[in-house]
Amino acid sequence: MTEDKKWSVIESIKDMAQALVQAKRELKDGVELADEAASYARSASDRVFQLVESVGEAERKLRQLMDLLDDEVRP
Repeated sequence: MTEDKKWSVIESIKDMAQALVQAKRELKDGVELADEAASYARSASDRVFQLVESVGEAERKLRQLMDLLDDEVRP
């Protein structure tokens, strides 16, 4: 192998190593973004669950009030 060919191979290896390091950084950033998105999704899911519970409680109270009203209105 000629000296020029050896240096060409070395340069190619260095370029590949730099590309690998960059890909690793981008992957790490992607994982961090995915974790953040998952956290937001969990928070949103928790909030939806709370709202569903609140609506259910409001419906129960409304039914109680309607029952009371029915009792008052019936002769």
